Amino acid sequence: AGAALARIALKDGANSDMAIAIASSAVPHAGELLDRLAGSEQDLETLTSLLRTLISTAAANGKADALANFASKLAKSFPANQNIAAWQIGAFAQLLDEQGKLPANEALANSIRSALPAISKAARQIASDATKSAELRANAARLLGRDDNLAAEDAAALASMLQSQHPEPARKAALERL
Repeated sequence: AGAALARIALKDGANSDMAIAIASSAVPHAGELLDRLAGSEQDLETLTSLLRTLISTAAANGKADALANFASKLAKSFPANQNIAAWQIGAFAQLLDEQGKLPANEALANSIRSALPAISKAARQIASDATKSAELRANAARLLGRDDNLAAEDAAALASMLQSQHPEPARKAALERL
C-alpha cells in the first residue's frame, strides 16, 4: 500500500484534497511512503506539506527507524553547492521537531547529526536572504541553533532576524529558536 500511495503522491499529491486522502491512508504506511518519496529523485517541492504530515505521522507511531532512513536519504539528496531546496529545509526542520518526541534512536540521531552541518549552513544563508519567501525563511530559522558547533553563528543570525524588516513568520520562528 505504501508503494501505491507514493505513486499517487508523486502524481497528484500537489492537489490538497488528494494530499489529505493520502495522509489519512498513510498512517500504517508512513515510513514506507517517506522512503519511496525520498528515493524518487523527483522534485518534492509541491509535497512539502504532505512530507511534514508524514514525518509527524511516522513519529506519532514510533517509526524512528523509518525516520532515520528518511533522514539519511534526505541528507544524501543535499546538493554539493548548498542550494538546498525549500522542501528539504521544511522536511528536515520537521524531522528535528519530531526527533525530540521519540525515544532515543541511535540511527536517527546519527542521520541527523551527519546532515546538520550542511543544512545549518544553507539555513543560515536562507534565513537572512530577503529575496526568499517568508515561509522558507521561517523554516530555515527553525533549523538554526541545533548544532552546538555553530551556536554563536546561529544565535547572531537569529537575533538579526528579529529586526522589523524581516517578515513576521521569520521573526516569530527566530524568536522561538532563541
